[in-house]
Amino acid sequence: MAEAAVILAAGSGTRMQGAVTDKLLVSLGGRPVLFHSLAAFQAADGFDTYVIVCRDREQLARIRELSTSAFPELEPAIQWVLGGRERADSVRAGLAALDPAIRSVYIHDGARPLIRPEWIRALRAILETGESAALARPVSDTVKRAAQDDPTAGATSLQDLARDRLWAMETPQAFPYAAILDAYQAALHTRIPLTDDTAAASHAGIPVRLVEPDGPNPKLTTPADLEWAEHLIRRGHLPTQHER
Repeated sequence: MAEAAVILAAGSGTRMQGAVTDKLLVSLGGRPVLFHSLAAFQAADGFDTYVIVCRDREQLARIRELSTSAFPELEPAIQWVLGGRERADSVRAGLAALDPAIRSVYIHDGARPLIRPEWIRALRAILETGESAALARPVSDTVKRAAQDDPTAGATSLQDLARDRLWAMETPQAFPYAAILDAYQAALHTRIPLTDDTAAASHAGIPVRLVEPDGPNPKLTTPADLEWAEHLIRRGHLPTQHER
């Protein structure tokens, strides 16, 4: 089964509040944030192609320079793509760059550096049955829907949401390649917000099986997230340092 990993590095990182120049290139556990994800997919084996979707040509050139030294054996398999204004645009660009012979594609936010190879393999086991799959975890907090856009500006009514069916989505999210490509193309002219890949899948009627990871898989969004990820790495939450 020909497999590809599309790793997104095109986010603007505005919520880092200027703490770092590029969160995908900041050092975490001794290597750039993005490279932890690349190492996890490499350790999971089986990938024919890696597509790295970058924000602009300057970032692309810098990441490519660093990856050539860190992953020389992967360089022939890496395709470099420029992303778009929104996450969905970047995913669409990454998918469009793939060879039609690809059977399965795993879409991953490069800002989630603690992804583990065994989670990728768990998604693969589901894909081999013909289904799509995504990492997610059940919501444990009480969740409310506010009646107004900014409930901090004044008192508002709150609607309870039953959390027994609520899941917080993570990445990777994995699909048969042709199906998710068609789903993204079909959603191109709609106004449906595609904040993750299962949104495109749902719009196209593609069911997705959820896989709950057995460890932390945070997305680095704020400076505090970087500190938390560094703490987790010191606690041993980075198996790719020891695999292979």
